[in-house]
Amino acid sequence: MTAPRDYAPDVGARACEMIRKGQGLPAIVRSGLFDLVTLGLWRSDVPDFRAAYARARRDQGDLLADEVVEIADGATDDDMALAKLRIDARKWRVAILREDFTTLPNETSAGNMVERLREAHARIAADAAAERAEAALAKGVGHG
Repeated sequence: MTAPRDYAPDVGARACEMIRKGQGLPAIVRSGLFDLVTLGLWRSDVPDFRAAYARARRDQGDLLADEVVEIADGATDDDMALAKLRIDARKWRVAILREDFTTLPNETSAGNMVERLREAHARIAADAAAERAEAALAKGVGHG
C-alpha cells in the first residue's frame, strides 16, 4: 500500500516522534507511514510539518550527541576501535543534522559518505594497531 501524499497531521506527528527517538528515514519508510517522495512534498509544501520535522531532527541530534558520551564512557581497551567507529558515525550524523534540516549538503552524497566511512574505518584500524603496539612496547619495557 502506498502512503498518502496529502498531508495527514497524525502521520506527520508519528513520523516526527520516531525521528525524535532516534529512528532514521529507512525505518519510517519501512513502517509504511510515507515514502521519501511524500516526505519531500510535505517538507516543501507544509510549513507546520517542515517546522516539526526540523525540531525532531534537532532532538535526534541531541540524542545522538548523548549517545556519543555514553559510548565513550563505556568503551574498554578491548573495544576501543569499535567505539571510535560508532562515535565517528554519530558525530557525522549530528553534523549533517545540524547543517540543514531541509536539504542535504553535496558532501553527503551516498558515494562520498561511504568513502568517508571507509577512511574513518582505516584511521580507526591504524589507531588501534598503534595503540596495541604501544601497549606491547610498554609491557616489554617494563619487564626489561
